[in-house]
This record gives sequence, C-alpha cells and structure tokens, in this order.
Amino acid sequence: MKFIKKNFNLLDYKISFRNIYKSDVLILDENISNLFFYNIKSFQIYKKEIFFFILLKSILLNIINNKYDLKFYYYKLLLKIVNPKVVICHTESKIILNCKRFCPKAKFISYQLFWWPEKIQHYYKKKIEVLRKVFNNSDYFLIFSKEQKSFLDAIGLKDEKKIIIVGSVKNNEFNHVKRPYEYDILFISQYRHEKIWDYIKNGKLIKDEKFKKSFFRNHKLIIKLLTSYCYLKDKKIQIALASSRKDKKINKKDELQFFNKICDDTFTNDNRSTWELALVSKIIVTHASNIGLELDSSNHKVLFAPINNSELKYLNKMIESNNFPSKKDINIIRELNETELFKKLDFLLKQKKKINKRKNKIFYDKNNKILKKLVKTILKQ
Repeated sequence: MKFIKKNFNLLDYKISFRNIYKSDVLILDENISNLFFYNIKSFQIYKKEIFFFILLKSILLNIINNKYDLKFYYYKLLLKIVNPKVVICHTESKIILNCKRFCPKAKFISYQLFWWPEKIQHYYKKKIEVLRKVFNNSDYFLIFSKEQKSFLDAIGLKDEKKIIIVGSVKNNEFNHVKRPYEYDILFISQYRHEKIWDYIKNGKLIKDEKFKKSFFRNHKLIIKLLTSYCYLKDKKIQIALASSRKDKKINKKDELQFFNKICDDTFTNDNRSTWELALVSKIIVTHASNIGLELDSSNHKVLFAPINNSELKYLNKMIESNNFPSKKDINIIRELNETELFKKLDFLLKQKKKINKRKNKIFYDKNNKILKKLVKTILKQ
C-alpha cells in the first residue's frame, strides 16, 4: 500500500471502471470546455481518475521490472489502448509533457484557457515557464485574439504556423441561444475562499490579507449599488457564484454566507452555472472575470466595473488598454460610483441593438468550427 501511495495518493483519486477504447481524439482538459466531435471517436481522461484494471496491470509490470515508476507503466498502458491521433489540452496544464512521450505520432493541440495580460510583469513567472513548455510541445497553439499575440511575443513564442486565432474554445462550444429573460442583472462573483489571497505584481505572487479585505469591500460596494439600483428601478438581480465553476475549488457554503451578509439574507441562490444564467439575464456585470470577456465576445451585454484597490490599479489599466482603449466604450466604468454605474445600466437596459463591435475583443467562433476543421484535417492525413 505504501508503494502505491508513493506513486498515487489514492485518497486524492477516484477509482474508475469506465470502458477504455481506441479513439481518434484524446481530450485532457478535465471536460472544462465540454468539447463534442460529431462522427469522431473521442475519449476524455481526467486528472484525478484512476482506471482500476490498468492500475493492477501496471503494478504487476512494476514488480517484474522496476526500472520505471508506477506512473510510467500506468500511462504507457492507458495511452497504448487509446492510441489517439490527436491530443487536446489547455495551456494551463502540464499533462501534455507526460503524454508526449507515449504518443509520439499524435498531433498535440493546446488552447488558451485564460486571458493573458499585455505585459509579462503582470503574469506569474512560474506560469510563463509552464506556458513555454506547453507551447514547445504543441503542434498547434490556439489563442483568444490577435491582441494576445503581443504577450506570446514578449515571452519569445513566435511560431506563426503553430499559432491559430480561434477565440475561447470553452465559450465557442457553449450554445448561446437566448431564452426568456428571468433577471435584469447578473453579477459574476470573483469570491475566493483562501484565508490569504494572492495577486501578481512584477511577475511575483504576492500574498496579502490587506488585498483580500480590499477586494471584499469592493465586492460589497458593487453589490450594494446594484441591489440599490434594482430596488429603485424595480429590477431583478442574481449572482453567478464562483463555486459553481468547474475550474474553481470554492466552498459554496462559505460563498453563500458571504453574499447573504452583504444582502442582509435576502439573496436567493440560483444553482445554474454562470453560462446558463447569462442566457436568461439582460446585463452581466463583472470586475475582471475571464467569463465576462468571453460572454462579451459572443454578444452578451457585459459591463466591466473597476477594482478600487491601489495595488490593483494596474489590473484595471490592463483590462482597459487591451479590451477598451476608446474612451467612448460603453461596456466599462472607469470610476466606480453610483452616478456612473446607474447611467451605464440605464443605457444598456434600453439598448436593443448589438453594441459589441470593437475590433479588439476576443474572437468568437461559434461551435468551434476552426478547431474541429483542424482535427478533421489531421485525421485525414
């Protein structure tokens, strides 16, 4: 048991008896983007999933020949069965580095998961190293927009044949068919449960309790303003909880408690995801959420509110310079106050035409046509 624990801490994994089969496409993104390929065999491997029978075989192989560790034999056996021609993962994951050795003939596609800042000092140095490794081991590297190339240029990643602009794969795959409105305003929560929050400054991760308190104050301020607006204008508001997202490990009970305190226990939670709630909401309000930028690209009405924090003024400038360089942009509030917020909300609620015509927003490729065409082309080779 100690031997297995050394290689796989079974308490952190889920034992699986799923059928493993040969597939054209192997997906390694934890199903974050819900990718679906019509008439193409695909298989998803999850980070914390252990296939029971593969584990037993790999233990036996490791006992017979302990030249390599248990994980080596496990992934070798697993990937030999799947034997994919195409492997898809996102740019935040190092799993591509482990799979490359076992699938040397496969083509690797990595797609951008989060928005990158214009300047490298606003990105964590350790993540840049991971990004470089993922880029160098990918055959195709899919990004949000032309503007995001400047970040890759800054860290020395300049392979034009490899880089393809597709927008957000996750956002493209989601079916943005509007439904009857249930809410006038949807606020995207950026609540975090950590005792000490961290942020990035000059390429370093800074842990600061002061920042956490400041961010909480900012969240409270905007929620108070939004609820006040809804009360005065007879509008309905909902909060999309961060704990409902697959890519966030946040205690839902703690987050609900936080918002109930702000709303004086009048907040009623809707259990649907942020994406689903966006379909039934007239306006989405956020600080600097990645989802906000993605929804903005697919023609949802999104209003970006600044973060009133001295340490994070650079973050406001990044959002503005990359996405809203024009002072005439109506999707952003430069200074958070009641007059400015109410004015923008009034305008957006009355506006019936599409307002997002900026050239520098995230590209939108409905149904991931570009990615799926690329996969089909590779499979025909």
